Amino acid sequence: MQGKNFQQLIEVDYTGNVQTNQGTQQQWGAWVTLYNATAHTSGSFVFYASSADAFKAAIPDAGSMLASMA
Repeated sequence: MQGKNFQQLIEVDYTGNVQTNQGTQQQWGAWVTLYNATAHTSGSFVFYASSADAFKAAIPDAGSMLASMA
């Protein structure tokens, strides 16, 4: 990733269970950290969904958002 504000990106995708008053629900998500080594600044972006299909459908929009932050 090479942008005006950030030059490095790390993404961690995950799945997990969330306990609610209606039982356990599975979640799909990603933690993304953007980093600028020169300015020593970072930014974080987290998104998640309650189905794999919804998560996959959100990826293009999430990518656009990340690109706009770069």
